[in-house]
Amino acid sequence: MIKADVEKFFISALMSFFAVFSITYFVIEGIYKDGVYILFIVAFFCFFTQIKLDSKFIFLMAVPFFIFLAPDIINIIRGYTRLSDIEKVSRNLLVILPAALVLYKEIDSRVIIKFISVILGFTLFFCILQKNGLFAVESHKSSSVNPGLWFNKGSFSSAIVFFYSIFLGGFLVKERSIGFIWFGISFLSCASILYMTEARGPLLAFLLVNSILMAVLLRRHANNKNIMIPAILVLFMIFLIVYSMWDRIYLAYINIQNYFMYDQAYNSVGIRIDSWLMAWDVFLKAPWFGLGVEGAYASKQEIVSAGKYPAYMLKYHTHSEYFTILERGGMFGVFCFFMFVVFPFYMLYSYKVSLSGMLPTVMVFVSLLVIGITSATLRNNIGANSFLYCLVMSQVISILAVREGKQNEKSY
Repeated sequence: MIKADVEKFFISALMSFFAVFSITYFVIEGIYKDGVYILFIVAFFCFFTQIKLDSKFIFLMAVPFFIFLAPDIINIIRGYTRLSDIEKVSRNLLVILPAALVLYKEIDSRVIIKFISVILGFTLFFCILQKNGLFAVESHKSSSVNPGLWFNKGSFSSAIVFFYSIFLGGFLVKERSIGFIWFGISFLSCASILYMTEARGPLLAFLLVNSILMAVLLRRHANNKNIMIPAILVLFMIFLIVYSMWDRIYLAYINIQNYFMYDQAYNSVGIRIDSWLMAWDVFLKAPWFGLGVEGAYASKQEIVSAGKYPAYMLKYHTHSEYFTILERGGMFGVFCFFMFVVFPFYMLYSYKVSLSGMLPTVMVFVSLLVIGITSATLRNNIGANSFLYCLVMSQVISILAVREGKQNEKSY
């Protein structure tokens, strides 16, 4: 009896903190990092009370993390990377244990999906407060023009799109029982935040995942004319967002033109192009295993000293997940990234999840692959934490949905 009470207490504590951690993920400064450790500690106490866990989930979910970290681990051994350089990714391994407990308790996947919608709405509310000078005014990223709470507006927008993507995937998996009201809250929240931040990469990912959503819905409900109403509304809202940000989009075109025609590189687009070219030069020096974090920076210093690029380029990171992988991990890094993308789908297949059931993970990876073109998302704190947290939860949603489907079959 005492053991059962202890188990109930720790499970309740874990679920309560999971809820608080998630809903305040963007709002309380630093909780997205520190909360991971607290989650793990509470989950460990649950494990210590001999609560059963899905050991298969823990093992398989840890695999893509280690695959992604493999190039950095090799370069730590080679002396090109410091142990602290992998902390942004490695700490998220701790999320796997509490996620396994969520699977054990078989929380309704609809609750998780709806909760993500609440997170987005809650975050939008505080962004509006910040924009009006009523919240987080002491933040070093505070801006009445482009609010980002405690984060760089680009990284913040990317993280928001990851959460929105997992919601969309979950919505498609549990469409009949979620309802369009929750979709409306998530869509308007994400769209409003992107409108305020004016981040172009996340906007492109937002457009693409919504296009996938509309394609799937129209295919499923080809004979239902009512589906055209929300589809038209979504397309109209997307048009308004693109129209409102047209100056930013046009500025990118002008910057590209200035770079190639007039050799004007000191602008947001020119700096990105030069950072990619410089990363390619670093890659050519060590094409198999790359030069790690410290080695790549030292190589860039040599390249700049030789006069190939202006000195200000040393202030900027590579601005691309793919070129970052090349310079730090070489071809081995490219292979590991490919396996990092593929393995989660193998994991879902091992749980007998259908292709349509994999949509939460599909949507999250689509966003990463698009945003990764112009941003090294997995190399900053909020980007790495948010993507990996969403990746783990996308797996949980899909596996829970399969179990719920089997239970429904038995009930009939």
